[in-house]
Amino acid sequence: MNKLKLLLALLTLISSQAFTQKASEQDSILNLISFTESDSIKSQQYNLLTRMNLGRDPAKALEYNTQAIQHARSSSQKELALAYSNLANLKYMSSQNDSSRYYLMKAHDISLSIGDSLKAANCMQNLAIINHRTGRLDEALNISIENVENFQRLKDSIQVGNAYALIGIVYQDKGYENLALDNFFKALELHRQFDNTYVIAEDQIKIAILYNNRGKHRSAIEYFKASIENYEKANREFNKAQALAFIGGTYIETDSMQLARTSLEEAWQISEKLNYSSNLARCHQMFALLNKKEGKYKQAEQHLAKTVDIWTENNGPLNLADAYLDLGKIQLLGNDRRRAELNLLKALELASDHNYPSVLSETHLELAKLAELQGKYASSLDNLKSYHEISDSLFNIEQANKIQELIITHETAQKDAEIALQENKIKSLNQELKLNQLQKILIMGGLSAALIIALLALFGFR
Repeated sequence: MNKLKLLLALLTLISSQAFTQKASEQDSILNLISFTESDSIKSQQYNLLTRMNLGRDPAKALEYNTQAIQHARSSSQKELALAYSNLANLKYMSSQNDSSRYYLMKAHDISLSIGDSLKAANCMQNLAIINHRTGRLDEALNISIENVENFQRLKDSIQVGNAYALIGIVYQDKGYENLALDNFFKALELHRQFDNTYVIAEDQIKIAILYNNRGKHRSAIEYFKASIENYEKANREFNKAQALAFIGGTYIETDSMQLARTSLEEAWQISEKLNYSSNLARCHQMFALLNKKEGKYKQAEQHLAKTVDIWTENNGPLNLADAYLDLGKIQLLGNDRRRAELNLLKALELASDHNYPSVLSETHLELAKLAELQGKYASSLDNLKSYHEISDSLFNIEQANKIQELIITHETAQKDAEIALQENKIKSLNQELKLNQLQKILIMGGLSAALIIALLALFGFR
């Protein structure tokens, strides 16, 4: 009877998709669930519904996920692991990082218990992403380095590339730009083997941003262009808008004003259509930089005021501090000293509260200039002293990072050399083994041939 119900459900599903447009794909899945009494099938279908709603309706996704867990507990450990992984994803999307960690580890442990090593490795990679998000950089790095080996053993090249990409991001956050770039290129090389233009574009934009930060604008533009092209192919308008804003900024750095304006206007149009507020703020900031280069200080000030409004609304303290600093600088250029001072002090407060040394250093320098213009020479000297102290500290950190990066590069090279040596030894042993086996076959063949000749000779003699 249950088999008949399941067959009817499948026929209903096929007919609804092939012959009518009335029922949506989700309705068809719910139809199947209502016909079957199998907890295993129900958990599988509820997991599918969860995934379908993750990005567009988290509340509905959570409702389906609860059902998936309930039906999987008594029927399928594999589906239970997937359900816990989906729940971890939902918790991550709502910034419940500790809950996300908890459910990821549950999914990981179940996956290991049923021998699903790939699922377990994926759970650990997601854990590394959460650790990076919450500032646990060393934990994120260690998991990702271990996962490179895990995914290589499991022959999942895409995930090997993803692990390299996260390693690159962590190294970038730590200030190890050469190591970051090296890992981004490793990720790109692996991802290019597959027809996934979105993932390739993500690698390309990371490389472009790093090149731009290092002043290699020509290389940055090349990779920004490639990422924009691939985002278009992947139909990722959201990401394309971000890349257009970034390349607009790079064009400004190279004095290609018309190209900058064209890129920023396209980025603006897409961002406005998608209500992509953080990229709208980025566009305002880039337009302000463009206006500043053209000597249009009032227009630049208006764009920066909009940037401040967006970051205030979206609670982005680092970006807000940066916007207040830029606004104060442009007002100082326009000789509006009173408002410049107010905005620079706001930047100083945010940078102090959230420990943003680079913004803090530059703000002290601008306040020193302002105080000198106001005839407050003692205040100017105090700010100049703070600027030099923070700058020296940043320089020392940068030098320490360079030394540490060289140590890591040396250790990595040693490890790679050891791995290559071991691989060569294994290859050599395998060749010796094959040669030995071949010799045995030849010896056995020779003995067999000799035995046959002897037997023939014996029978022939008789």
